[in-house]
Amino acid sequence: MSNKLLLSAMGGLVSPDFIQHYQSKGYKIIGIDASKESVGRFFCDEFYQVPLAKNENIEEYLNVISNIDFDLFLPWVDEELLLLVNNNIPQDIMSKIVISDMDSVKLCLDKVKFHKFCTNNNILVPKLKTTTPAFVRRRMSRGSKGATKIKDTKILKHYLDEKHLVTEYIDGVEYTIDVLVNTNGDFIFSVPRERTSTNAVSVSGKIVMDDILIQFSKDVVDKFNFIGPINIQVIRESKSDKIYLIEVNPRLAGTSILSIKAGFDLIDTTYNMIINKQIKKNFKINDKIKMNRYLKGYFYE
Repeated sequence: MSNKLLLSAMGGLVSPDFIQHYQSKGYKIIGIDASKESVGRFFCDEFYQVPLAKNENIEEYLNVISNIDFDLFLPWVDEELLLLVNNNIPQDIMSKIVISDMDSVKLCLDKVKFHKFCTNNNILVPKLKTTTPAFVRRRMSRGSKGATKIKDTKILKHYLDEKHLVTEYIDGVEYTIDVLVNTNGDFIFSVPRERTSTNAVSVSGKIVMDDILIQFSKDVVDKFNFIGPINIQVIRESKSDKIYLIEVNPRLAGTSILSIKAGFDLIDTTYNMIINKQIKKNFKINDKIKMNRYLKGYFYE
């Protein structure tokens, strides 16, 4: 009998990589997405359309999920995480969903509250700023969407409100750190990746097994209450070599396929941890591996 994984956001361009990888390991992949034209539906073993992750759609959303036969569900959409923690989900469904503590999820998805929490807990983050040059991000946004460096004072004034986080601009190298946390909230392992090229999301990268970055990710995990795979975004400042925390996404990263291919199989390890009660702590990482993404069309009638 196949291990049955339920994955969301199957309309994402990265979904075929994940689907095909886990199918090759013997998993049955069940996908969901808000679009019936999702590219993932052509690759999944089963596919179901769900409504957009909004509170008013919770009954319809749960009706779809509750009628799917799956072992473990890894939500991949920020709005979906909020939907699940903000509503009273039946325990028989919730027990099969890999999701972190409600307070940690809400904190991480609100960049203003997240920044304040980090400052109060001695986690180095870029300082708040009201003058140029400055770096602006939307308070609620996925990835780097809407993030921009502002040099013009007149333009910056439009962003000095409650809907944005405005900080100093840090010039340096960006890293995404894929992290796995056990069911008690304890750090298991992490793999840092340098983001060598980005366009709202990372399009190329390489593994960098840097002990300082790994320890930094462990220190961050200790301040929250996470479960399963998460990803941590940091910048190492060029002039000082200091590491600044930018954000934490309490879910799997779209680019984590690079870490997975390098030997840190986050989903397989999470499945065994939760379903089989087996925790793998040692991983042999191929730190020479790199990744470049490209678009590929799927043609159908």
